[in-house]
Amino acid sequence: MKVILVSLNCGRMYYSLSLLLLKAYAKKYLPFSANIQILNFSINDTNHYILRKILQEEPDIVGFSNMHHSSSKTSILSYLIKEIRPKTIIVHGGSEISLFKKTFLKNNPMIDFVVENEGEKTFTDLLVAIKEGKSCFDEISGLCWQRDGKIVRNPPEILVEKMKLNYLDIIPSPYLMGLVNINDIQNFALLEASRGCLFKCSFCCESRWYGKVYYYSEDRVCEELLYLMKNNVRAIEFLDTSFVLDKVRAHHILEFIIQHNRNTVFFSEMILSRLDDELIDLLVRANFKAIETGLQSIESKTLKDINRPFLVASDKKKIDKMKEKELYIFVDVMAGLPGETIEDFKRSLDYVFEIDEDTFSIIPVLFLTKILPGSALYEKREEYHLISNKEPPFDLFCSKDLSIYGVERILCIGFAFIILQFNIPNFYIFVIKTLSSSLSLSPSTLLERMGNYLQKHPFYSKIYSITNFWEFQGNLILESYLSLRQHNIPLDFFFQYISEEPIKTKSLVRRTVSTLKAAFAAEDILNKFPTQPWFLRIKLSYLISRYNLRFSPSTVS
Repeated sequence: MKVILVSLNCGRMYYSLSLLLLKAYAKKYLPFSANIQILNFSINDTNHYILRKILQEEPDIVGFSNMHHSSSKTSILSYLIKEIRPKTIIVHGGSEISLFKKTFLKNNPMIDFVVENEGEKTFTDLLVAIKEGKSCFDEISGLCWQRDGKIVRNPPEILVEKMKLNYLDIIPSPYLMGLVNINDIQNFALLEASRGCLFKCSFCCESRWYGKVYYYSEDRVCEELLYLMKNNVRAIEFLDTSFVLDKVRAHHILEFIIQHNRNTVFFSEMILSRLDDELIDLLVRANFKAIETGLQSIESKTLKDINRPFLVASDKKKIDKMKEKELYIFVDVMAGLPGETIEDFKRSLDYVFEIDEDTFSIIPVLFLTKILPGSALYEKREEYHLISNKEPPFDLFCSKDLSIYGVERILCIGFAFIILQFNIPNFYIFVIKTLSSSLSLSPSTLLERMGNYLQKHPFYSKIYSITNFWEFQGNLILESYLSLRQHNIPLDFFFQYISEEPIKTKSLVRRTVSTLKAAFAAEDILNKFPTQPWFLRIKLSYLISRYNLRFSPSTVS
C-alpha cells in the first residue's frame, strides 16, 4: 500500500505538522507495512505541477490536509486525480473541512472519505479497513463517507478519552521517530504541547471540538525540545492556544528549556491574564522573543457578545514589564465583529499603537472575521445580519453594522500596513507613529489614507485589484513584488495623499520627509534597528502565512 499525504502551505519554509503526526501514528500502530510519504507544496504551485508530483508516485491512496486557503484547490486536484487514476482512493481532513464535512462530500463526489477532527486513529483504522478489503466503515469513528449515494457520518471521539488516557503521548513524535530531516527544519520548527481550548469565543470552533485542553506529558514535550535544541534548530513555535494556561506545567517546561537551551528562540500564543512577573522572567530566560495575544476589540459590549472575557487594557503593567524585558508582543485585532462599525475597529487598532509609546515592540496583527460553519457566530449570522462567502474561506462581506464599503476601508488599512511592513521592515511601526503624530492623525486614519493613495497609484492599483486579500501571501504576483521591494523603497512615495485633499504642491511631502529624517536622527533609529532581528522576520512571516494576514482564526493543520 502506497499512501501520499499532501499539504498546500503558504510558503516554502512551512510544513504540515498534522501530517507528520498522522504518519507517525500510522507507522507505529498499523499491523502491516505501508509506504507513507508526505509532499509539502506551496499554495502558489500550479495544479499541473502538484498533480504531476503526486501521480508520479503512483499512489493507492492520496490524503489532503486542508485549511480554508487550500480546500478549493485540493478539490480540483482530487477531481483530476480521479479522472486520471479512477481507482485512487481520495481522503480529506483538516480543521476547516471538519466543520462542513457533509456539504463538502456532497459537492465533491469524487472524494471517498473525510476524516473529522483528530485524524490519527481514524486514518490508521481506515487504512486497515481498506487493506482488508472492507466496504462498510461504520465502526470507524470520526469518518464521513458515501454509501449507496447517501452520506454517512460516524461521530468522532476524543482520542485520549476513548483510550482512557491521561496524556496525548499515544501519538508518537515524528521528530523522535526520525521522520523529519533535521536539515529541513533547521531555521524553524513547530511543536504541539497540547490540544484544545478552555474558552468559547463565538468566532472560533476549537472549544466545540474538544471542550477542554488535552496535554502531552511534560516528559514527552521535554524530550522533543531536547532533540530540537541539541540539533541547533534556530526557532520553535509552540502551537498551543495558550502556552501558560497551566502555570505549574509552564514553569517546569520553561525551567527545562533554560537548563538545556543552546541558542534556540521561542514563540507562542499566550493569554496575558495568565502571566505573572515570575513567568515573564522565566520566558525571557528561556529565550522567548515574541508572544502573540488576542485583543480582538476594546469594546466591552463586543467582547461580551463574542464570549471573550479578556481585556488587554487591564494587563498594561504586564505589557510594560514585557517591553522592559525586550519581548515583542503581537496583538490581534479583529474587524467585522458583531455590533462593531469601522470606527470601532479603528479605535481598537489605534489603542494597540497607544499602549507602546516608545519601544516599537508591540505589533498589531489585523484580520477580518470569518463566519466559520460550526461556530456560535455562524449560528447567529441572521441575528447580526452577517453576509459571508458560503464557500471556504468564508469571508465576511458585510454585516448589520459594517457595510461593504466599511470592509473596503478595512482592506485599505490592511493593504497600507502590509506594504509598509514589507518595504521598511526595520522600522515601519516607528514610521507610522512618527507620521501620525506629526500630522495629527490617528494611526488608523494615516494607514487608511495611505491605502487610498496606493489604490490610486497606477502600479499599486493593479496590485490591489488582483490581490485576493483573504489569502494575502497566496497571491504570487504580490508575493514576488514584495520580496523584490522589501529592502529598498523611497519613503516619499507613500506620503502624497495623506491629507484630506489631493496635494497641489510638494510642501507636505517635503515637510513629512523632513519630519521623518529629524525623528530618525533624534531617536538614532537606524543604528537602533539597523536590521530587523532574524527571529522577528521569521515570526512575522509565519504569522502572515499561517493566518493569511490574520484574516482568520484557526488551528494549524
